[in-house]
Parts: sequence; structure tokens; C-alpha cells
Amino acid sequence: MFSPSLLQYRRVVAALDKQMRTLWHTSNIYLHPGIHEYATKLTDKLPGDLKVAYIVNSGSEANDLAMLMARLYTGNYDIISLRYGHDDISLTYEHYDIISLRVQEELISFQKILKGAYKAVRAKGGLCISDEVQTGFGRLGSEYWGFETHNVMPDIVTMAKGIGNGFPMAAVVTRKGRNVIDDEKLQENCDIVGTYLMKKLAKLRDEYEILGDVRGKGLMIGLDFVNDKKSRSPLPAADVNDMMEDCKEMGLLLGKAGLHSNVLRIKPPMCITLSDADFAIDVIEKSIKNHYDRTKTQSYKMRQNVTVERVPMFTP
Repeated sequence: MFSPSLLQYRRVVAALDKQMRTLWHTSNIYLHPGIHEYATKLTDKLPGDLKVAYIVNSGSEANDLAMLMARLYTGNYDIISLRYGHDDISLTYEHYDIISLRVQEELISFQKILKGAYKAVRAKGGLCISDEVQTGFGRLGSEYWGFETHNVMPDIVTMAKGIGNGFPMAAVVTRKGRNVIDDEKLQENCDIVGTYLMKKLAKLRDEYEILGDVRGKGLMIGLDFVNDKKSRSPLPAADVNDMMEDCKEMGLLLGKAGLHSNVLRIKPPMCITLSDADFAIDVIEKSIKNHYDRTKTQSYKMRQNVTVERVPMFTP
């Protein structure tokens, strides 16, 4: 074992002391400048498009997350890894699929083997993950990351240990994703389908007394339900809940909002189509009609339960 120099030790202790006197516990679900600054410095050390960092607390968590991301992206479950490679993997497998990669005979050195393996995996639509938990952060001397010594570019990099000087800290770094919003023209779709929905819903507003207002923009729309348009008093939340449940039973999920919980919120996926919008309109109109049917039934039952008290005639 080797001990760090006194100067290095003091620098680390001073940095820890300063941070713990400021804020000693937080989570990456909260915005904190320290996390952003560190992620920026970390990704500056990585080549290519490896610029998206997820901060976690252990190498096991980092590798679990990397595998989960790869499986979600590729749709495949199998993982190829070096036996006894000391990967920090916490998953337990009931069985192993034996996968063999035939490497060309001329690929003799390990550097060339790894490069050939990357090529073979990608030819089958797979992703390549580099575990830098032990090899990263300049430990190899000539390069900062282990994968750089093999002239390969991973899709995902995991790291721990050296990243936090022994403290529970780790990270998963991956490439920037495609801008789906721009590529698929989802903003434009929100404008087109949202405007279509607003116009259709406006017709329902004009037809039904309880739909007091339709407001919003794009694919973020609110339906304000009232007892009547004259008083504009909020429709009871229980009645709005019934309509929301009706919509759910018919296959349409809506949210609820408003001070009196009388507003149904339409906030669908940005990729919905005009036919999806037509379906939503039909379901919402059916739920409104169901409300009127329930109201009529309740009024009828109330009239049936009314008892007339007989007042005795006055006799002098």
C-alpha cells in the first residue's frame, strides 16, 4: 500500500471540509451547481460525443444503469463480458448464455482483439460499454482512460473509485442522443394537432352547458367544467372525477387540475395523430353525456324519495 503525499492529503481534506461546512448531503435529483460543474469537467476529459453524465453512488449502480440503458436502447437482454473481469455488476443470473466471438487469426494482441470485438458487437446492433472503475482517471499513465489504449470508442463509460477518492460516488457517461423533437417535428405536430383539438373542443363547449371553457395552447389544454355558463360555479369535483373515470374506462387518460378540481387536463404524448384527437373528442363527449344521464337518474330518484307530509285540517 502507498500513502498519498501530505500536500495531496491536505488538498482533499480542505476541499471536503469546505463542502461539508456548506452542504454535506444532497442528491442529483436536486439542482446544485457543484454537480453541474463536476459533470462538465468530467465530460471535458472524455473524447468524442461522450458528453452526457449521470452521477450515481457506486460502481455497481453505474454498471447496472449502463446495462439497463443498453437493453432499453437495443431491445436485447444479453450482455457479453470478460470472465473474471472484476466488473461491478450486482445482478444475479440463474443461467449464462455462452456466446463466442471468433476473432480473426491476425488479431493477436489484446488491443486488436478488443477492437475486433467492438466491431463485431456493433455489426449485430449492440452497444459497447467500457468499465473504467479501476482503469480510469489516468491510472494507466499514458492515457486518461483505459479504452483509449485500445483505440476504441465506447457508447457508454462507467466509472467509480477514483472519481470520488474513496467516497461513494460513481458516474455513467454516454453519447448525446438525437434530437427527436426536431427530427420528428414534434413541436410542429403539437401545433397542428393541438389546434385541431381546440377547434373540436370549442364545438363541444358551445353545445354543452357544463363545459364552461376550453383554454390552452398546443397539446396542453384544460377543460373547465361548471354547473352552468351563467353562474360559472365549478362543477363538483365528484362529478368531474366520474367523467375522468369514464374516459379512463374508454381508453383515454386525462389529468385533473384547478383550485376546485373541476378542470380536466389534456396533456398527451407529443406524437399523437389527428385520428387520436378524434378518438379523444368522441370519448370526452361520451363522458359528458354520461354525466347528464347520471344527473337525470339522480334527480328522478330524489323525486321518488320525496315524502309529502300531510297537514291536518284545522277544526275550530
